[in-house]
Amino acid sequence: MKEAQVSALIGKIYDCAMAPENWPLVLADICDYAESAAGTLAVFDLLTGQEKTLVNHGISDESHRSYQEKYHCADLFLHPLMVREVGEPAISSDLVADDELLQSRIYREWAAPQGFRDTMMTMLTRHQGRLAFLGLTRKLEQRRYDDMDRESIRLIAPHVQRAVLISDMIEHKTVERNHFARIIDTITTPTVLIEGNLRILHANEAGKAIMKRGTPIASSNGKLQLPKQVAAAVSKAARATQNGAAVPDTLRITGADGQGDTIFVVMPLEAPDSRMGGAAGQIALFLQEANSFVPLPTEIWGKLFGLTGGELRVLQGLVEGATPAEIAEVYGIANSTVRTHLLSLFRKTGTRRQADLVRLALNSVPRVRIG
Repeated sequence: MKEAQVSALIGKIYDCAMAPENWPLVLADICDYAESAAGTLAVFDLLTGQEKTLVNHGISDESHRSYQEKYHCADLFLHPLMVREVGEPAISSDLVADDELLQSRIYREWAAPQGFRDTMMTMLTRHQGRLAFLGLTRKLEQRRYDDMDRESIRLIAPHVQRAVLISDMIEHKTVERNHFARIIDTITTPTVLIEGNLRILHANEAGKAIMKRGTPIASSNGKLQLPKQVAAAVSKAARATQNGAAVPDTLRITGADGQGDTIFVVMPLEAPDSRMGGAAGQIALFLQEANSFVPLPTEIWGKLFGLTGGELRVLQGLVEGATPAEIAEVYGIANSTVRTHLLSLFRKTGTRRQADLVRLALNSVPRVRIG
């Protein structure tokens, strides 16, 4: 495609930021640009395992329904995609070994009947428990994707990413205003939203219960009272939101008078809009009692131990209570393949038995700084 044609395509992509209804036509243009028979722009929820397809091209409504209802849980590409860099295109062979793909249930029962053979996927965003991706597919009679195709998608991926982020932000602003408090209230982890000056904006029920208890946090005249080290971290985070350099901080605070330790996660939110009267950066504060942890997210496990997509699939299945045979059945792969992944998991995590591996997964916590 000539430079002028690429520029025109990029212009159409940005038009979708303000007019998302244009995505079907633009995705068709992207498929033409990438010489692909089909394409998908979708968001995958890492917490629920559900995929929300924003737009499809070249996939029938019936095939899309069957994927959503029956085959999305057996998708081989999503777990390995989680551990790749955002914006970096990955072809089928980067994500799954060819023999594993061809024997898989999703390929035999869903992709092959449609004539699909090769895939290229690009993760566009990964934040707030979701990842958005662009997936492109070629049919059996077409040539396989290669490095030249990867380079072509690298030219447009950042623009698709920005358009998705902008449209997502615009779409959800109203929802945030109307439902943000309700969403926070559904979180079981104690959560308090504050400004940098410690003024309380909102607390969920679990957060209110801890403030009422009076330790390790409390409320006084509308402001949050915090341990000294946490207050300092909040102040630092609030200042950092003003220059765009804010990053989450995690501290472990030793409890007083026999109280157990508490993990504080200080997460800076976007800098306030001065037109709305914001005077200090806004912070989400999460509390976790040290003797009650939730498992690490799958993608964090992948990065900590250098796990492959296949290993992540097996680990996820074991944590959810499935046996190796059941995992093989879900994905339509050989029992020997699952055993190979399991042995690799033992080696990489320093465990020897399935029970030890699951125990490690269920009791792992983020690295913390002692306060």
